[in-house]
Amino acid sequence: MRIDWNAVAKVGIPGVIACFLVYNLAQGFDKFDARLHAVEVQHQTMATHSERTEDLMARTYMANEKLLNVVRQLCVQDAKTLADRRECLKD
Repeated sequence: MRIDWNAVAKVGIPGVIACFLVYNLAQGFDKFDARLHAVEVQHQTMATHSERTEDLMARTYMANEKLLNVVRQLCVQDAKTLADRRECLKD
């Protein structure tokens, strides 16, 4: 980086420092944007996995409900008395 002493004389040392800080800050926006994009991609991935997990849990719940109904039917069919049948259907 070449220093133009005429520009330094016109804006002064504080102006040069301010310009330098603004220049370096502007260079950091690219890094910030890249990190923000990476976070957004990670968030989208997590949301997709969350939806898949929720769907899987719903399917598992439905399968368990079907199995519970089958077990209850088997219990009712195997019950010898009315009280035993009621016990099978109790939640």
